[in-house]
Amino acid sequence: MPPTGNQSSNPIFGFIQEKILNPVYYQILSKPSNDFIDELYSGVTREGAHIDAALQGEAITQFRSLANTQTRLLEAAHPILADGEILGAVVVDQNMNGLRTFRNQALETLFNTILAVMLVVVLGLFLFASRISTRIRTLRNQAERIIDDSGRVKNTMIPSRNSDEIGDLSRSFANIVERLSQYTSYLENMSSRLSHELRTPVTVVRSSIENLSMNSTDPETAVYIARAEEGISRLNLILTSMSEATRLEQMLETSDKEKMDVNAVVYGCVEGYKLAYPDSKFELATEEGKMFINGVPEYVAQLLDKLAANAVEFSYPDQPIVFQCRTLRDHILVRVSNAGPYLPEEMKDRVFESMISVRPQEKQKEPHLGMGLHIARLIAEYHGGSIRAENRIDIEGVSIGVVFPKFYK
Repeated sequence: MPPTGNQSSNPIFGFIQEKILNPVYYQILSKPSNDFIDELYSGVTREGAHIDAALQGEAITQFRSLANTQTRLLEAAHPILADGEILGAVVVDQNMNGLRTFRNQALETLFNTILAVMLVVVLGLFLFASRISTRIRTLRNQAERIIDDSGRVKNTMIPSRNSDEIGDLSRSFANIVERLSQYTSYLENMSSRLSHELRTPVTVVRSSIENLSMNSTDPETAVYIARAEEGISRLNLILTSMSEATRLEQMLETSDKEKMDVNAVVYGCVEGYKLAYPDSKFELATEEGKMFINGVPEYVAQLLDKLAANAVEFSYPDQPIVFQCRTLRDHILVRVSNAGPYLPEEMKDRVFESMISVRPQEKQKEPHLGMGLHIARLIAEYHGGSIRAENRIDIEGVSIGVVFPKFYK
């Protein structure tokens, strides 16, 4: 079959047409035969039912297939009349290969057009779906970066300017995040504001109780005054704890780090804990040599103070509290382990949040707001490290590990 105009002008399309499309098309279409010999010029005497009918005076048309070929002929025979007599017959044969070729070309053009339209539609749908998928993925990535691992709002969302449903969703998320950020900021600063506002009336009450105790000689009144002074002391301790984390965050923002030896800080703190907590046992297991990080020694010591106080409170009597300090490739691990009740599984990640405490209410001798480990986490993150609590596997107890990055000059 001769190539079409598109095939001749475009070699790539011609190759696709010949090698891919035509074999598929001709599974449905019938291909014209090329082995046809015109018998009209072969010197063979013509005969057949249509000729016989024409010699009898009847015009007839019929289709005939050549023997051993797929070629079909359209044959027509008409009588020749002269003065009412039949002198002969006119026979006309038409090879159907040409008509079949034109039909195949028309169907090929139709099929190619359908394939082209389908390809354009599929490509358009693919591009449309890819664009939607990309926008949804971008929205998801923005949503994941809003809140850090500790649950604090760190970033904002950029609202989309598109006027479709995804754009509306993006703007709604941005509005929600903005309001959530404002509310979170209000909650984070509420403790410091309350502490500041309550200190003045607490001071007035404390001074009034002191004056009353100086002027009162009644033993029964003295009992009530003592209870009031104890309550004021507990309230003052609560106010101090509420403002401690806020003050620490402000101080961390203005502090300068320096090269420091964590091993020496841990050793000095453990020696001090032996004097500060005479009823508890402390053990130190560290590697020899200096372990340098980029940090502030005073804040690292404050972190250890919080871990030590937590371990003393939850440790079983006569069981040692173990401090470890060792190197982990590019990091330094400081671990504090105590024998005591296990930490609930659901509290392993939340124990470092603000206002979270796992202490039983009936065992609290002093007011606790769950700020100690929260402050420890703030200091660890300030030094570029992380803190994690785990239940011990050797004995019943809890182990808290702090990982600091090594200092490289």
